[in-house]
Amino acid sequence: MNWMYLIALSYAACVPSVLAAFGVTTGSGYLSVDTGEGWFFEPMGLSTRAVSTTNGDITSLSMVTSSAKTRPSIRTLDLDLDLQQSHIEFPGIMQSLLLPLAHYLADSILCGQLRFIARLSKSALPNGYTQSEVNGGTAIEGSDVFSTGGQTRSKFYSSVQFYKDQVHGVTGSGIGVYMAFLVMPGNAYETSSGGPFFRDINNQDMNSGHMITQPFRTGFFGPYAMVFTSGIAPSASLDTSFFSNLGLTGYVAASGRGTVKGTISGVASGFTVMVGLDNIGAQYWGIVSGTSYTITGVKPGTYTATLYKKELEVGTGSVTVTAGGTTTLNLASTESIKTNIWQIGVPDGTPSGFLNTDKIETMHPSDSRMSAWGPVTHHREFLGFFLPYGPVSIQTPITRNVLTYIPLRFINVNNPTTIKWTATSSQTGARTLRIRTTSSSPAAPTKIDSRGVTRGTWRGYNLIYEYSIPSGTLITGSNTIIITVISGSSGDTFLSPNIVYDSVELALAAFGVTKGSNYLDVDTGNKLIYRVSTTNGDITSIKYDGKELQYSKKFTQIGSGLGSATVSSKISGTTAIVTIETSTLTQYYIARSGQSALYIGTYTTLSLRSPTPSNPRGGTAIEGSDVFLVSGQTRSKFYSSVKFIDDQVHGISGSGVGAYMVIPGNAYETSSGGPFFRDINNQNSQSDDGANEVYWYMNSNHAQTESYHWILRANIDLSFFADLGLKGYVADSGRGTITGSVSGIPSGFQAVVGLKNSNAQYWAKVSGTSFSISGVKPGTYTATLFKKELEVATGSVTVSAGKSSSLTLSSTESIKTTVWQIGLPDGTPSGFLNADIHRRSLWLSSLMNNPTTIKWTASSSQIGARTLRIRTTSSFASGRPTIKVNSWSSATPAAPTKIDSRGVTRGTWRGLNQLYEYAIPAGTLVAGSNTITITVASGSSGEKFLSPNIVYDSIELY
Repeated sequence: MNWMYLIALSYAACVPSVLAAFGVTTGSGYLSVDTGEGWFFEPMGLSTRAVSTTNGDITSLSMVTSSAKTRPSIRTLDLDLDLQQSHIEFPGIMQSLLLPLAHYLADSILCGQLRFIARLSKSALPNGYTQSEVNGGTAIEGSDVFSTGGQTRSKFYSSVQFYKDQVHGVTGSGIGVYMAFLVMPGNAYETSSGGPFFRDINNQDMNSGHMITQPFRTGFFGPYAMVFTSGIAPSASLDTSFFSNLGLTGYVAASGRGTVKGTISGVASGFTVMVGLDNIGAQYWGIVSGTSYTITGVKPGTYTATLYKKELEVGTGSVTVTAGGTTTLNLASTESIKTNIWQIGVPDGTPSGFLNTDKIETMHPSDSRMSAWGPVTHHREFLGFFLPYGPVSIQTPITRNVLTYIPLRFINVNNPTTIKWTATSSQTGARTLRIRTTSSSPAAPTKIDSRGVTRGTWRGYNLIYEYSIPSGTLITGSNTIIITVISGSSGDTFLSPNIVYDSVELALAAFGVTKGSNYLDVDTGNKLIYRVSTTNGDITSIKYDGKELQYSKKFTQIGSGLGSATVSSKISGTTAIVTIETSTLTQYYIARSGQSALYIGTYTTLSLRSPTPSNPRGGTAIEGSDVFLVSGQTRSKFYSSVKFIDDQVHGISGSGVGAYMVIPGNAYETSSGGPFFRDINNQNSQSDDGANEVYWYMNSNHAQTESYHWILRANIDLSFFADLGLKGYVADSGRGTITGSVSGIPSGFQAVVGLKNSNAQYWAKVSGTSFSISGVKPGTYTATLFKKELEVATGSVTVSAGKSSSLTLSSTESIKTTVWQIGLPDGTPSGFLNADIHRRSLWLSSLMNNPTTIKWTASSSQIGARTLRIRTTSSFASGRPTIKVNSWSSATPAAPTKIDSRGVTRGTWRGLNQLYEYAIPAGTLVAGSNTITITVASGSSGEKFLSPNIVYDSIELY
């Protein structure tokens, strides 16, 4: 059953006796409602209202004056009117001059709309909305749009968006009547339909068929109120809490409601941001302040939440509300933002900024105050987000805003839209034309059974149309795009099929993979597009923001190229995967929608041999084909290396663009060499038109000290990899953690714990005395404690998936009381001459600076049997030290483990740390002057800096 409630609220204390008493008088066919007197703020009161007992109409409203100003008490009376189709309840809140109203609807309405209309005397209340004043006008559309002297008027042009509509009304001489809609701010529309941006005739249309985009709701509507004043607009803040005591059907008191609050992210600054809630029974909204929002007074239930950028839906979520509870919901924008070649309009769910959009809500398109709708020919340069109406000339880059592009396209008025523009070579290729509309073509959109823009609104369904323009369609030079409105329907002039533009964008192709004759184009849906050869898996083109970054004479590739490979692609949700396979290697190139990043994974089961790239950096080659001399300074790709433990980001940059390798966390787990190994990161060409190469060496023989690991290597370890089905990839759930403590490391040295076995390696810096290494694949590992880069302890630990293991390590370094010491035993030559640049005098080379001679004066207490300890960090060509002390000579040590690579000339001292100890017999050292000679011995030979050599860590006499 449907009810309307009329509630009279009396402020009756201290009311002069000349006024009728508060209450209801029954007459023939009517009820007369008297509020008593007593409006506290003005000497005016509403004395009687007559309500028909036949149909519930309010048939009479009259006002009287009074001088009473004493604050009254409050009483209420209810009138229940049982109507045949619509069970309406008039909650009438009488604040002497206040008539509160409410409505309960239990069934759907057959007439297509539900509204409350206060039909007031125009002679008493002549002042309303100018745009709705139709007196003297001629109907030009239906029976509700009129023209007066070339200006158009309609009741529809009084509409205001729901979220803004709190007070509206009409006035006369010394009197005003206003409608205010509040239970709590904004919630009077909770049972209406259409959302926060819906608008309708301001006679309190609760539900209507005017451009409605949601099913009608039923239940309790309001409270809303009709307020009578002396002409001044009342406050929208009405206290309607007393409704909870009136027993109105369907009314939910504040105690039976909940709150939703949260934060939002991802919406660009400069836009009003709103969060809306809706389900089959109710709707709510709240404006975001900063990044936070709160929506109060929400009836219990589960709601779909929508995040709006102005009026554009950019995110959704779900939230369940309970009575008296507060629920948190955080929302993030998922808007697909493209890198555009040009853009007309701002994607915000409105045509704002376009021609005539400041008039659409209050005028008919035929209004004489509207600028011409065209079609016209208009060529003009443009800049920013708008361009002239068509045909237009688009120049790039844009230099100024032009607010003359027509937002509406009517089949029989200004169809089609023609856009002419000049493209550069970098702007051609596969592109996407994206058209956003705010109204109701590919497949026909959902039909809205109502006029739209001629009724003063652009609000319908926000739609997005994306058209893939094939490569080869756009050309360098002049291009023409024609946008035509199509429909299976017809109509006259402004009632012909039409669309309202939100924005038009020409963007880089949409996210995904486009197949060509011998290539795959991968579009990240952002600024990055790359092309992969389907012949061999080489990356042959990399474009960022339209700029080609790929060197044309040599491509981006794994190793020195695969020669031939099987190349395939697939889309998995928001991830595009290109797979390149040979019999022993699988390479993955992975793109994520909206991210300008190329994720890479490499799987191999074959031990690799890394070639030596040979592109020169510049100058004259002085060693092999990879070390050059430029104006006395040496340059080499090897000198770009960074220790694994420190190498997380490296790359190159240019004007407005940068290309970087990002190697976080455990990306080096399947490489070899440990935390202090280093390899080439960059090689710059000798010529300006050559290649500037960015590397990630997973494995190489450049001073390598360990056997290669193999399985999967990936330069980004992110959780989404777990869902891609990559060979050899182990997700976080299949990994474990090691935590522990260390001891025995002197202060002033960075301690590091490393793990390794035949399959993987990991490390972590020690903080204080504690360490933690996460993301470790299951297995048994040798653990090494480093004092800076010197191995001072070892242990063993077994890791299980999903579990944490403990490990305690204590330094076993042999620390002596020395007579003298050169350098610090820490696995590096730091502190020696030239240790901070690529060319060093910290080593001893057999043909350059051999031998090392140390002269010193000993006291009598310093002689006797002593030990000379020499630590080295690297050896080339089996170089090792022999010593002579005064007249005594040591034996030649055994050759160290050979590293098949140059070392120091390639920019690294890191090889195998070696310890040599020489027992000096008693009687060799004398009180006074002594000479120690250290000579590099080797069975090999070489020239200059490529002769056998060693790199000192420290020399100690104890």
